[in-house]
Amino acid sequence: RFHDVGGYDWVSSFRQQRGEEVGKGRYLTPVHEIQRSDGSWEAHYFSATRYSPGDVTTCCCEYVGGAGFGSPRTLADYCRAEVHGRSQDSMLEVCSPYMAEPCPPDNTTAQELMGTPFIEVYET
Repeated sequence: RFHDVGGYDWVSSFRQQRGEEVGKGRYLTPVHEIQRSDGSWEAHYFSATRYSPGDVTTCCCEYVGGAGFGSPRTLADYCRAEVHGRSQDSMLEVCSPYMAEPCPPDNTTAQELMGTPFIEVYET
């Protein structure tokens, strides 16, 4: 679920075992939006995520976009760091060292500069 302010959260059942992953993400920079004349759109920001089970904080340039109203949302993560063992610290504190360089201005440029992202697709 994407929230209007601050971030997003999720609950996802495991496929191969009982239980679920519970996570949260935070926008650590302002969200930059692009609206295109063909109706497609894209937003990007620097994000931090944390999930359980596990003790990992990810620090990523994240891009979300779609082809238009009602189309699936595609999320692409270009992670700069996976930090283990610091779940007691704020996500901003953990990820600050990886935010010195701004994220590329759009997903295409990010892929050119940062390589293949981790991708998830969500129905709307």
